[in-house]
Amino acid sequence: APVPAKDPILDPNSLDFSQQVAGIEEIRRLIPQRGAIEQLTAVVYECLETNTVAGYKDITEDEFWVPGHMPGMPLMPGVIMCEAAAQLASYFTQRYDLLGCEMVGFGGLDEVRFRGTVVPGDRLVIANQLIQARKGRMIRSRFECFVKGGLVCEGQLIGIPPRMLFPLYDRNPHARLPIVTIALIVANVFCFWVSVQNGPEGFVRAVYERGFVPQRLTRLDDPAPVISQNQMPGNQVLVVQLSTKAEEVYPTLLTMMFMHGGILHLLSNMWMLWVFGDNVEDRLGRFVYPFFYIVGGLLGTLAQWAIDPMSTQPVIGASGAVAAVLGAYAITFPTAKVRTLIFIGIPLLFDLPALVVLGGWFLIQMLMGVEGLGAPVDVNASVAFWAHIGGFVAGLVLMPLLTIGAHPPDKDWRTESREMFDF
Repeated sequence: APVPAKDPILDPNSLDFSQQVAGIEEIRRLIPQRGAIEQLTAVVYECLETNTVAGYKDITEDEFWVPGHMPGMPLMPGVIMCEAAAQLASYFTQRYDLLGCEMVGFGGLDEVRFRGTVVPGDRLVIANQLIQARKGRMIRSRFECFVKGGLVCEGQLIGIPPRMLFPLYDRNPHARLPIVTIALIVANVFCFWVSVQNGPEGFVRAVYERGFVPQRLTRLDDPAPVISQNQMPGNQVLVVQLSTKAEEVYPTLLTMMFMHGGILHLLSNMWMLWVFGDNVEDRLGRFVYPFFYIVGGLLGTLAQWAIDPMSTQPVIGASGAVAAVLGAYAITFPTAKVRTLIFIGIPLLFDLPALVVLGGWFLIQMLMGVEGLGAPVDVNASVAFWAHIGGFVAGLVLMPLLTIGAHPPDKDWRTESREMFDF
């Protein structure tokens, strides 16, 4: 007999599976990191008043765990049930920006109990209710999984921001006032402010038109437009038609570097640019540095295009260019101390070598990028890991080439300012 839930989040028999709140494409857009282990077919219920969400996973004979998990008795592993619940919690968190980060990291499991079995042919129904949300720090939710109305799994999930290591500042004074870095930050902030002036639909259209859509370059000068869709609030779909004319596509390789998807996206990029850009500008000089920044960003974008050339989702943000700055800093100042916030349950501060901080960041991008190679088309565009990877490698390569024979500046920026303004 089915095991009833003691304190049910909702009645699974009350759900209408013919009415989807979000289909597979919208789920992939919001939680692209799932890749080949996606465990959520659709979301069928949401309620912000009670902080509850429900979805399901249809279990098939083709699941990756069927041949190897208890051969002859293909039972769904308990850890995969928990993964399905975690993906539903991640979807809800990202849809309403409850954590304030690009993706939700796994923080832990509590009070997990398994009450029944799940086999191919079953529909695993998942209900999730948010218990606690602290933006930028953690979310906690409880979940229940059902098959044919009976409880098969329950417990609690903890989600955390994936960035557990955050550079606050470096102990590497710049010799000259970083005018170009400041100008780039101002330009990015101004472009973001302009892009949000025309409401949500106007903003989305601007992102598609000024962002880099890989398929537009792949089908350059094709008479048929690229058609892309974006899920809007209220479960509305915005359809955008984009020209493939070369004179309209090529400029987006530059304009995409000054478009950002949200305030947190903008702030994270600009903070990294401020922390590490001043010293790179010092070493390259004010005339070479902007050239390096643009070329690094361009190479990062082309790396993303090479990985997913048929994507119809826009790649936006200064991430590729900033990644080039990080690569340049890592190879030029590997031992410079970086004051770093590390969160392992509690926030801790350490002075770490730049090579450790930036090398760790690059390793995470590599792991996420390689994992995403098995993901469906368009998923990789949601978080452009290969733009980060390409930009970082570009910085590693370009920095030594552009500084051959160059000497570090020996004038303090305060002295330079006094001379400039004669005081």
